[in-house]
This record gives sequence, structure tokens and C-alpha cells, in this order.
Amino acid sequence: MSDKTVIDVCNLTKTYKLYDSSRDRLKEALHPLRKKYHQEFYAIKDVTLSICRGETVGIIGQNGAGKSTLLKMITGVLTPSTGSVTVNGRISALLELGAGFNPQLTGLENVYFNGTLMGYTHAQIDDKLQEILSFADIGDFIRQPVKTYSSGMFVRLAFAVAVNVEPEILIVDEALSVGDMMFQAKCYDKIRDLMSNGVTTLFVTHNMNTISSLCNRAYMLDGGRVFAQGPPNEVAQAYFRLQREREHARQAITSATPKPASQEPAKTTTQQEKNPTAGKENFISGAAEIIEFKVFDEDGAETVALQTGSTFSVWMKVVFRDTVMTPCVGMMIKSLQGQNLLGVHSYHERRMHIGAKHHNDEMMVTFKCKMLLNPGKYLLNLSISEHSTDYEYTSIDVKSSIAVLEVYGKEFAFGLVHNNGSISIQ
Repeated sequence: MSDKTVIDVCNLTKTYKLYDSSRDRLKEALHPLRKKYHQEFYAIKDVTLSICRGETVGIIGQNGAGKSTLLKMITGVLTPSTGSVTVNGRISALLELGAGFNPQLTGLENVYFNGTLMGYTHAQIDDKLQEILSFADIGDFIRQPVKTYSSGMFVRLAFAVAVNVEPEILIVDEALSVGDMMFQAKCYDKIRDLMSNGVTTLFVTHNMNTISSLCNRAYMLDGGRVFAQGPPNEVAQAYFRLQREREHARQAITSATPKPASQEPAKTTTQQEKNPTAGKENFISGAAEIIEFKVFDEDGAETVALQTGSTFSVWMKVVFRDTVMTPCVGMMIKSLQGQNLLGVHSYHERRMHIGAKHHNDEMMVTFKCKMLLNPGKYLLNLSISEHSTDYEYTSIDVKSSIAVLEVYGKEFAFGLVHNNGSISIQ
């Protein structure tokens, strides 16, 4: 381990024993010939990485990839099954909510308790106390038991302790996603201050914009192994490519699944059903099917990562199973909570007349528009329907939440909509 290396992970593996039932666990413990009744699950398998002093390194990957397990072994919370972790420096870690805090103690008592665990004396914590309380900004709740705190109050206090005790290594595991927007901005400003002072920072996040703007390097884990490493933008693109490949594989499996012999007859809304959100997705006729889709950025590269303010396109392939006299197609981007945000529709917006389609006809559709949303995660929805008026129609096929789109391009943004306005000051 060189003088510049502060974290050295070598061939690290963490396995867990998985039993089908508690009875199998007991049978294995009592079996005279040590027969195995478990399967081994590799949370982390043969991971090797090194982090130099002063670097800011991001760890990305899908849920269950092993990110949190890796950080827990680096901080000493978990013991490796095989391999080694060497750390040269004082670690301050902000792992999942609850780690290192006693819910029965007050916030103030937990400040001293947590500081003691990190090796500080009572007098040293006294010197830092005002900075911690000012950063947390939870008022009189500092003297109340932590078990009464909201998740936002808890993360405020935990982060305040972690960053104000002069750490040499700061490790953060997704905890900042709990705080409100202004507190997150405050935390990222503090992380930048620590970075400028030479503090080594290692954190897990699903926000690719944060990885690109803050990190010197990034690692991507998948299935407990290092899948990619290098410059943040390259690793982020590898992450998106893997997501896209898996989504295409899922589509292939779905399209290969045999359809039921009987189809529910098509139902058409009436003039009285004018609520545009009232259970439309229940009226699926099956006369056509969206069998494939792709998302392209303004350079024509297939991706699910789109830049705010850029032009993008969504392509889909439709196969008709029956005659559809007036087909219409639509694309909608929704929030994770299901709110309609950005859409394009051939009938509602363009009044396009596509013409009748029949059995085995195929149709390629390309929606093209500008990304008017600020950075965040959004859901892509695609649909084909048959319209006679705005309110009288039959839904033919709806692909809800078919992909997660990651919008990036701003370090900090207000609201949902991207507004590239000008400012004049006199």
C-alpha cells in the first residue's frame, strides 16, 4: 500500500448462507456428517480497488449489486469472508439511517456517543459542537430522543456529525436522498469544501449527475463484482447500456410469451366518460402490440440518459393483430409518482390521420421532442389506441413504465421544468 493510497481493497468476498427454512439451518447444525443444507450467496465477489488520498470516488450499480456491503466492509461494520481491506486514515461514515446512533438517547447525547466511537475526546467534541448544531439546524429537538425524529431530522444530525469532525475519509451511502432539496445542496457544498481540503470521499448514489459533477473516478458494481471503472461519464454510460440491454432482454421474453387464447372484447368510452384519468388502461383491445422500443439522444446514440434542454427521440415498432381503422400513437413521460409531465400524441396534439391498418401490418413510429424537464428520474410510457373524438376511443396496447429515463445536465435546479431564460439587471 503506497503512501498515496488510503483505501486498498484486495480480492474482497462476502458470502451469506441461504436456507430454504429454519429447519434446514437446524438440520445442518446437527448433522453428524456436516451435510450442507444451504446455498451460498455472494454479496461481494473478488472485488479489488484502490482509492488515493484526496480523491472523490462514486460507487454505482443497481439495487442488490453489493454497493452497501462493500462500504460496510471498508468501514469495519462487516467482516469479509475472504480478502482484505486496508484503510490509512480516520473514517467518518454515514451509512443507512440508524447506523451508529442509539434511538433511546437524545440527539445531543448521540453527538458525543458517535464522536467517541470515532476516537474523539469529550473536549474535542465540545470544540466542534456549535458547528455540528448549526449545520444540523434542528432546534430544540437536539435535546429530544432520536427515536422521535423524522428521517429528515435524523439525516441532518447524522451528516452534521460526519462532516464536522475533521474526517480524513468520508463515506456516504445514499443517506442524502432523504433530506430536502436545500439541505442536499448544503451537503454537497460541504462535500466540495472537504474535497478542496484534501478529504478522500467515497459515496454511493443513483444520481448520475452527481457522479459526473463531483467524482474524479467511479466504480460500477453488478452481481457483487466490479463491472466497470474509470472516468465518471464512461462508467455512467456503461451503467445505462447495461440497463438498456436488460430492458431489451425483458421485452424479448415478454413478446415471446404466448398470448391467452381468448381476448377480452374491446370497450369504448362514451361521451359521459370524460375524465381523462379514469381507468383508461383497463380498456385494452389487443388489436395491435408495441413489440420494441428505443430511446436516442440528439447525437443518435441509443441511451436512457438524456441531457436537459437537448433534443431526443423515442422509436417504437407496432405489429397489428387485427384491423384498426383509425390508429393513434402516444408517448408520455411521467414522474415516479405517476404525474403526466411531457407527452406527444398523434391525435390529441397533431390530429394526424395514419390510415387503416390490418392483420400482420407493421408500423415504425418515431416521437421527437425537446427534453423540457430538469434533472431527475422519470418513467417512459408508450401507447397505441383508436380514436373517434378526444373522449371516445379504444386503448389497444399500453406499455406503462417501460423504461426509467435519467435526465442530467444541471448541478442544481428549481422545479420540474427546464427554463433557459435570460436575466436583465439595471
